[in-house]
Amino acid sequence: MDINDALDYLNNGEIEKGKKLLEEFRKENPKDEIVLYNLGMAYSETGEYECYGENKLKSIEKFRYLNGHIIPQLMRFASSFSIVTDREIRRRTIEDWNNKIIELVYNDENIKQRITEWMDTLYHRNMPETVFRDFEKCLVESFQNNIRIMLVIDEFTSEQKDTLTNIINSFRMENDTGVGFVGYIVRLHQKIDIFSPEEEFALSIE
Repeated sequence: MDINDALDYLNNGEIEKGKKLLEEFRKENPKDEIVLYNLGMAYSETGEYECYGENKLKSIEKFRYLNGHIIPQLMRFASSFSIVTDREIRRRTIEDWNNKIIELVYNDENIKQRITEWMDTLYHRNMPETVFRDFEKCLVESFQNNIRIMLVIDEFTSEQKDTLTNIINSFRMENDTGVGFVGYIVRLHQKIDIFSPEEEFALSIE
């Protein structure tokens, strides 16, 4: 089997088969940009995302991985909610994410209570039987009109951030606003603090 077999699986909607094959190819050639790009697409389709800096120590490795893997994933995700994508595909995408969130909420009593309070505040009506119907309606409207992508990364120049913001924002939603983007640089530092000597490391956020 070769890369074309993996691409055939992806094009035919057999994402898991294609992803598994691409993962094998990546083990053989971890720097193959075609494999990385299409594997990123597969991860995006299945809602999985990899650690950006995992096993990548050099800045050039991270830069290539950002351009060849992370950015295509973010673009694919943004486009799946944008009017550039077929309406039926958008509908299925929204339905899939809607179901994931509803399942999460149903399995957590604390979240269910919080959602109930939000819906009561939003709609000003004490009707428990309509809470989740109202919540699903809010989710659908948000997925149609107000998506924001957040990227947490350890290396990201201001130029890269501006460029990626413009790319993501170019995907228009149903209300003609662009998909939002926000990026945070999070770094781990060795901490020297005479007041808290037991704390060896600290995180910084930009």
